[in-house]
Amino acid sequence: GLWQGSYDNFGLQVPKQLFEFPDFPMKDVAWGEFPSGQTVQQYIEQFTDNFSLRESIQFNTKVTEVHAIENSKGEASGGWKIKTQSVNSTTTAITEKEESFDYLVIATGLYSGLNKYIPSFEGTPPKTSTVLHTDDFKDASITKNKRVIVVGGGKSAIDCAVQSSTAGAASVTMLQRNAHWGTPRKIAGRFGTALVSLHQGTFPNGSGKMVNAFRNNALVRAVMKPVFSIVEAIFAFQLNLKGVSKPTTDVVSDFYGYASVLDNECAKLRKEGKISVQRGEIAKFDDKSVDNNNLLRLKDGTTMDADVVIFGTGFQQADYSMFKDKAVSDNLDLQEDGLYLYRSILPVGVPNLAFIGKVASVSNILTYGLQSEWLARYLTGSLTREHTAPTNQDMELEVKKRKEWAKSFMPKTAGRASLVLLHQNHYHDQLLKDMGVKPSLKGIY
Repeated sequence: GLWQGSYDNFGLQVPKQLFEFPDFPMKDVAWGEFPSGQTVQQYIEQFTDNFSLRESIQFNTKVTEVHAIENSKGEASGGWKIKTQSVNSTTTAITEKEESFDYLVIATGLYSGLNKYIPSFEGTPPKTSTVLHTDDFKDASITKNKRVIVVGGGKSAIDCAVQSSTAGAASVTMLQRNAHWGTPRKIAGRFGTALVSLHQGTFPNGSGKMVNAFRNNALVRAVMKPVFSIVEAIFAFQLNLKGVSKPTTDVVSDFYGYASVLDNECAKLRKEGKISVQRGEIAKFDDKSVDNNNLLRLKDGTTMDADVVIFGTGFQQADYSMFKDKAVSDNLDLQEDGLYLYRSILPVGVPNLAFIGKVASVSNILTYGLQSEWLARYLTGSLTREHTAPTNQDMELEVKKRKEWAKSFMPKTAGRASLVLLHQNHYHDQLLKDMGVKPSLKGIY
């Protein structure tokens, strides 16, 4: 999984108390600490062993095909035939199998090393250079005494730039098309959530009645712009964002496209001149580069020297080509900005299928725990009466509202459909209300 290994020194963007399963505290980490990726992996394995889940997991297995089973009316509502391919870890022998199931839950998460994205360019890098994705940047020592270019401005790009500098790189340059807002680790918590909701509205069909009441006031709406101008000034000061490093976009909209929560290490290294930032976009690799000089040619015609190029350019959308029925693929309705789902769980028009973990919040593991509980109650008919069996019309209406809300202020990205982020309280309350559980007082904002 993701936490088993990513780039050198990767870890959580949030303190541990915001990244725990609802019924299993992360006891080995102190309150307020930001756990490393390895610590999160250990925590997940502890959870797995505590609930004896390993015996229910089939490892080293890939799903190759999924076919809908038609009922007597020819409708794709009779379950699923699933073809898998397993590799014996000792003999490397491959076993193929086909099984039938009544219900399918896809819980492959938001990101996968199988879907790393590196843009295509003209030319081929010389063998003397190293070109890799952040997900493959396992050992920062490869950058020692090297000229490093990190392409991108998100969290992974920033982390890899910091690690390269710390490892003794000769120089580190972050190459960015656009500057993005980072968010300092110490933010205003629930007050910050309320401010964002006042600025851009609450999550569709979620909680936040008091915020909506205030937001309908013309005076409050007029105050929000100068308030967020102050917020941007504070962020820019804390993270040393100036010149080409200072974004020109609205901080909230930018956060919902390129969210990153940062400590002050990158800002410190920029002040010291150990990390520089340059605006630009690669046009080609120079095949005739000598000693990696002028290795990269940018679209504006300038060139850059580099021994190591690290791409922090994210991941492509998940691949759903395993679904072999055109009707299923069509009804999934995968958009350029992702997969829009009812309650961020159920696809409209595809029965017996659910997604867990196809939503990005601040507290991902908590959110996925609540989603799993919601789905378990949905499957056993124990949600509140109006949500036990939502009609396709109900689901379509919610998805329509969700699309309109997201497109009203979020930049177009491959994962826009999955973004909840600072609106997670509203989303969590929505799930809890469906389950007949009364949310706490946070539901007012």
